Amino acid sequence: MIRKGKITVESYMPEELKGLKELAYNIWWTYNSEYIDLLSYIDPDLVKRCSSNPFVFFEKVSIKRLHELINNSGFMEKYAGVINHFEEYMKSSDTWFDKTYPGHKDRKIAYFSAEYGLHEVLPTYSGGLGVLSGDHMKSASDMGIPMVGIGLFYKHGYFNQTVNYEGWQQSGYSTLDTSLLPMRLVLDDSDKPLTVKIDFPGRKVTLRVWSVAVGRITLYYLDSDNDLNNPADRELTSSLYGGNSETRIQQEMLMGIGGVKLLDELGIDCDIYHLNEGHQAFVILELLKKFITKESLSFNEAKQAVTAKTLFTTHTPVPAGIDVFSAYLAEKYLHSYIEKFGITKEEFFQFASNFNDTSHFNMAALALNFSSFKNGVSRLHGQVSRSLFSWLWPDVPKEEIPISHITNGIHTLSWINPKLRSLFDKYFDRNWRKGIHEQQVWEMVSKIPDDEIWVAHNEIKKDSIDCFRKSLVNSMESSVTPDEADLILDKDALTIGFARRFATYKRATLIFRDLERLKKLITSTKRPIQIIFAGKAHPADRQGQEFIKRIVEISRQEPFKGKILFLENYNILIARHLVQGVDIWLNNPRRPLEASGTSGQKAAINGVVNFSVSDGWWHEGYNGHNGFVIGREEAYTNHQLEDDHDSISIYSQLENDIIPMFFDRNERNVPHRWVKLMKESIRSCGAKYSSDRMIKDYTDMMYVPAIDHSDLMESNANENSKKLAEYASSLSSRWNGLNIYSFNGSLNLTAMDIKPGASSEVFVDLYLADVKPSEVLVQLCIEKGDGDFHFPETHEMSYIKDILNGCHRYHVVMPALDTGKYLYSFRILPKHEHLVSAFDLKLIRWA
Repeated sequence: MIRKGKITVESYMPEELKGLKELAYNIWWTYNSEYIDLLSYIDPDLVKRCSSNPFVFFEKVSIKRLHELINNSGFMEKYAGVINHFEEYMKSSDTWFDKTYPGHKDRKIAYFSAEYGLHEVLPTYSGGLGVLSGDHMKSASDMGIPMVGIGLFYKHGYFNQTVNYEGWQQSGYSTLDTSLLPMRLVLDDSDKPLTVKIDFPGRKVTLRVWSVAVGRITLYYLDSDNDLNNPADRELTSSLYGGNSETRIQQEMLMGIGGVKLLDELGIDCDIYHLNEGHQAFVILELLKKFITKESLSFNEAKQAVTAKTLFTTHTPVPAGIDVFSAYLAEKYLHSYIEKFGITKEEFFQFASNFNDTSHFNMAALALNFSSFKNGVSRLHGQVSRSLFSWLWPDVPKEEIPISHITNGIHTLSWINPKLRSLFDKYFDRNWRKGIHEQQVWEMVSKIPDDEIWVAHNEIKKDSIDCFRKSLVNSMESSVTPDEADLILDKDALTIGFARRFATYKRATLIFRDLERLKKLITSTKRPIQIIFAGKAHPADRQGQEFIKRIVEISRQEPFKGKILFLENYNILIARHLVQGVDIWLNNPRRPLEASGTSGQKAAINGVVNFSVSDGWWHEGYNGHNGFVIGREEAYTNHQLEDDHDSISIYSQLENDIIPMFFDRNERNVPHRWVKLMKESIRSCGAKYSSDRMIKDYTDMMYVPAIDHSDLMESNANENSKKLAEYASSLSSRWNGLNIYSFNGSLNLTAMDIKPGASSEVFVDLYLADVKPSEVLVQLCIEKGDGDFHFPETHEMSYIKDILNGCHRYHVVMPALDTGKYLYSFRILPKHEHLVSAFDLKLIRWA
């Protein structure tokens, strides 16, 4: 046998073109197509074979070809243009944040997320949460937000999906080659890998660190796969959402605790910490420890300081979406922290009780109890979240629970097709890309001639269908030849796209509820339709996998064969082709279980028309002229009835509205009514559902107020944190002595008859015991109706005088009311200048 050795030749880049490789390490290139256009100029076929991964491209590109291009003035001019564009972007001091908050330029926001979907070349994401986090990073960079990101590096990523001959989803994993990814190992001052150590029971886990440049922002990935750890610990960061509960709590400690430790190692002093879902809540433990051990604060004082620095975004609409660990598991991993806090396990676990059950540790509850600002991800989801977490504020009307909402958005330049972007460049103002969050930019879509936008859409659709056919041919279980693939899908048919995680509440198979009715639509020769599905079910979700099997089975039957298609291994690349290249975006979850649903926003900005249940973002995005709504806005207790009604709505609107409008063409084969719908979709959603607008909202409503509030709390050696902790503790001990006992001289809240348009003076007498009037807020609450308070109109009552022995009188003029029935009551709330919300201390006394 001949013994063979291996030779490795590093990828070569001439000095004149070194900027090409350096730029590949910044995610900026993924949403600036001129970079890939430059690589395509070098070798267009190689770019396609490398799936647009520049690192694979550099390993395979001809050295001779690179040297030829150095002497090509046209190429070098394009090269200089791309490099200059990038450098101008990086050096700009004229960003939205710079102009709006010049006094906060040197501040720093830490953003923690379990996954980041930046691009298909870096598959450390599973779905919507990750893509949202990636878009958050990109827009933060574009808008100049001083942010740093923290996550885990999953060497196996999320699972790869194939579908076997029987239609069952198969899960497999591949190992990512870090040399072919846009990331670098972080080194310390000695040029050795920087490490962070985390205490686990009986051992330490050592993490290496990778950095990913996202425009102006750095994202850091923590990685346990190194020789300093035992084999089991090396696998802790191997895959996303894998393993059991113990794996999950370990991963979340690495991410939260490790992330804070890393920032300290790097010397990055963060002003506030944004926790994107409950997975990140262990950030709180490390922050508490720092304030207690380094600032010599008590637990209660540290709690006020940490709460001022922490923000929390929830993405789940159901309890099943929350990470909940057994008390045994939580105590096993957290006991060393609790010992440093100087309180009992029982006292700490109260902050993470699971719906008042302290035998389980609820990560969302922990985050909510230690965050100054809290939000859901759409207006409807804000309502759902206030209801879901109402047990944390038992006496507060649901709409007053301090969980706001900031509706998710998408990073427009990452998701809009280059052909459509070129149209915008042609008809929009020159600097439209810097004003994506401004509505006046999107009003200019009316300037685009119908013929041009329709031609662009059909070119995009053809490209997407070609991609889907190629995907089908390359499928591991497929026996389809390229020639056969050419007969699958019709570029002239009305094409419906459905792609998302295959959770059962998303009802992927709803359109198959009446197959005979669907068959008539599918088999029409004059007005054909076709449906493309994609998505993964969690490997443990048998019901979700059964949905996939059902779709695959139908797609293989006549007359649906070639007209209904399931695409394997849904990822960002497939998602991009789907949201850009179909005509209708179908979304039919059970309402109100869709927290946001940003895929529909991606479709809308590409002129793809949304056909969705009024849930998530579409509940606020639909304006009557920019798409279609499935079903009615009502809550069902009978799922069978709900499915019947919604499926009938789907068929009826397809038959009577959507299909006729799509195929109503003029002499140039342009469907003007449909194009009007496409334009309105773009116009109405472009600014409102961009992640630039989302980031602006986070900055205005949460980031800057939280930074200012945290500054206030930490000033003078945390003096205000100490004062608020003392106030909270003292007031809690005295609260039970409060009582509202007299209204206008009566011991009862008597019925009031008021003439329309007339105001009334109201007096209330309180027994405050040891509480000072300056320590409380007294309110009159009024709401129309005769049930429970939901979102009462409140009127602060003025202090009049001390009556006798701790009794105090308050007064307010009740405003004029319209005709009807009203509820009214009085309540006492804490009042302190450093409280973000009067409900933060969870003290409330009603009459």
